[in-house]
This record gives sequence, structure tokens and C-alpha cells, in this order.
Amino acid sequence: MVKPLLLLMLMGVGLLGCEQQVAENKPAKDIVRPAKLYTVGAADSGSIRKFPATTLANQSVDMSFRIPGQLDTLDLVEGQEVSKGDLLARLDQRDAKSRLQDAQANHELALANYDRTTKLLQRKLVSKSDYDLVKAQLKTAEAALENAKNSLDYTELRAPFDGLIGRLSVKNFQYIQPQQPILLLLGTKKIDVRIQVPEELYLNARRDPLPDDFSPELRFPANPTRKFNVRFKEFASEIDPSTQSYAVTFTLDAPDDIWVVPGMAAELYIDLDIITGKNTNQFVIPETALMTRDGDGKAVVWRYDADSGQIKTVEVVLGKMRSSGVEVISGLRAGDQVVVAGLDSLTEGMAVKPLSWERGI
Repeated sequence: MVKPLLLLMLMGVGLLGCEQQVAENKPAKDIVRPAKLYTVGAADSGSIRKFPATTLANQSVDMSFRIPGQLDTLDLVEGQEVSKGDLLARLDQRDAKSRLQDAQANHELALANYDRTTKLLQRKLVSKSDYDLVKAQLKTAEAALENAKNSLDYTELRAPFDGLIGRLSVKNFQYIQPQQPILLLLGTKKIDVRIQVPEELYLNARRDPLPDDFSPELRFPANPTRKFNVRFKEFASEIDPSTQSYAVTFTLDAPDDIWVVPGMAAELYIDLDIITGKNTNQFVIPETALMTRDGDGKAVVWRYDADSGQIKTVEVVLGKMRSSGVEVISGLRAGDQVVVAGLDSLTEGMAVKPLSWERGI
């Protein structure tokens, strides 16, 4: 009885060991791994492309005097805001005022002589030729008076529009020549935004007018939470030889709550589908979502199936590199979710727990 009992005990231990070994070799299908997912077709993908931009003055004018003279008033500093009609600079007015007084006196004398001669002509006490001469003298006096008034007005520079002082070219009390630059006035009601467009995009741009509601989005790196809409203004017809690109200009209505001046750096987001008039159906995904498949070396991504909670590899065709990632020409659709971290440890059909993905995390 002892030997059969011992044999049964040894068989039980062996079976237990086999079950443990099978359990250790069994795939852990019930384990769900967390995975960071990126949703294709997010706000920074698709046909939206970001262009570096620079702000420019929508209006600008070099102010100068029409007449010579000594600068008498120039109480401005660069960057100072001015309103339409404000006095910007003034020449010494003493000579202009003296000439105006002389012209007024000559005009009064010519007018009195004309009135007197007119009455004498009615009484036939003067000839018609004498009357014509007096009438011509009055017109000459009137023209001289108008010129004298203009000369006095020309001693002042006033702002033709609301703006700010961009540059001062002279100092007070200098002697100024006609057309000599005095200051640069920049408009502030509207701001131009300029980007450089590559030749390829320029070549494929639509020939028909852009839609009325075409309004690209502008952001400033110093204040990235604010978004501004701009309107298309014009494009350059000649290429920049240094960059081999074309300048395209948009217009921004200057906001009231932040200070936007010429020379600021910005970023302009444009939907290329609207520019080209085509539906590119392309998306941009992070580089970290891509891997090369063993065997054929083709690019693939791990796509997440929300219904099954599992992932599987999907072959994709890639386009150009962008600042926000890599273009995907085919293989994905808007709304697809792809894994963007830990790709080497994933397996086909693995169950994962979705984690939202944010740029930089």
C-alpha cells in the first residue's frame, strides 16, 4: 500500500509542475497596455500649413516740406502715436507771415482800384483797356495772396492719418531743403502680414479669385493663445532671387487690446486646399508614429480600433516633411487614431488603453 500511494503523490506533483509551466508560457492576452494615441485630422494637420510671417505697415509715408526753411518745431520721438491732423513739425514762419501780409495789402489795393475803375467805366470816364489792365492786376494780386497762404501752410507738417512715428531723419533747428525727408509715419489702423510662398505652391495656385470667406489664421508666438483672421491683399509677380519664393501679403485689422506694430514675427496658418482649389486629402502625423516594417522596409503605423480595443499595423504612403510632422498621402482617414510612443514593444492585435496625446508630451 505504501508504494502505490507514493507513486500517486509523485504523479500529482508532476502534473502540477506541467500546469505551472503551461501557465507561464501562455500569452498574457488579458493584459491591457496604455498607449498614447494621436487623432488624424487634428487642427494642426490636414492641408493646413504654417508659414513664418512678418508684420508691415499698411500705410507709410516719408513726410517732407515743400519749401526751404529753418526747422522750428519738432517735438516727437520714434514710436510716438499721433492722430490725423496733429502737428508733426513746423518751419520758422516769420518770413512766410511777412509775405502773406504783403500779399494781403497788395490784394486790398488792387481790389479797391478795380472797384473804382469799374465805376468810372460805367460813367465812361476810363477806357476799356484801362479797365482790363486793372482787372488783370486784381487777378495777379489774388494769385499772389493764394500763394502766400499756401506758403504759410507749407511751413507745417500735419499727420494725414492716424499712426506712429517710425523714424526721425532730422533734428530740431536744422535748415531744411524742399523734399528733404523729415520723418516716417506708419499707419496703425491696419497691419499688413507678409509670407514667402515657395515656387511649387505658387505654380499650383488657383487662377480664379479666392472665396470671399477665405480668412487665414494669424498667431503671434509671444501670445499663442490669441488667434486673428486676416484678408488676402496681394501677391508679388516677381520671385525673390535670394529665397526663390514669392511674397504674399494679407491685411489684419489692428486689435484694440494688444499692441501690434510693424516688424513683429508671427505665424500664418493657411488651408492649402483653398489656395490650390484642390482637395489634397493629406494629413500630418507626428514622426514618432512611424516605423519601418521588417522585410519590405515600408512605412507603417499602429492604428487603434476603438471597437475591439486592439491595434494593428497599417501601411502608409508618406509625403513631405513639415514642421509639425510628416505628410501621409494615403493609408489613413480623418478620425483614425495611431500610437505615437513605445512602438517597438507593440504586437499585432495587442489590447491597449488609449491615452490622449499632446504635442511635446
